[in-house]
Amino acid sequence: MHILGKKLRILLLFFARGRKSEERHVEISKAMPQDAALIKQIMLASKAYWGYSENWIAAWGDRLTISPAYIRENEIYIARENPQSVVGLHGITLHENSICELLELWVIPQRIGTGIGRLLFLHALEMARALEANEMIWEADPHAAGFYQHMGASHIRDIDSQLEGQRLPVMGIKIASSVRSDTV
Repeated sequence: MHILGKKLRILLLFFARGRKSEERHVEISKAMPQDAALIKQIMLASKAYWGYSENWIAAWGDRLTISPAYIRENEIYIARENPQSVVGLHGITLHENSICELLELWVIPQRIGTGIGRLLFLHALEMARALEANEMIWEADPHAAGFYQHMGASHIRDIDSQLEGQRLPVMGIKIASSVRSDTV
């Protein structure tokens, strides 16, 4: 699956919250600069899903905005269930010390808990491997820490958020041992 820069087709078979199994074709491809406005909408909707106030979301401001230049400068990927339906995205960048940073991982609220986040996380790991990273690190939303731990990541430390009183977990995962058999 080392198909960096090309479309990757994946058949996702999952069981979601007691529903009967569903087959979904999910295509993950490199985001284009013209996807910036759509990506911003996904980020805002996903953040609002967790009950953050409008004041907090406004305070994050630029952090919840991705520019066309940002898309050109980083490895940003979008997941689509069909050509008109973007269901999530992830972004990574490689640092000089062979550590890959997970810049973004967002899922539209209607697909949270359906396996899309898992698929995006595994794709991010695969892309980090293709970039020859040894480890992937990131700052996580506190609501997502459990998901990342389920995916095999470790909690490294907490850092202060730009919002008073909130701490953010910093997560990490070794690339060589990142795919746990019970999550695949």
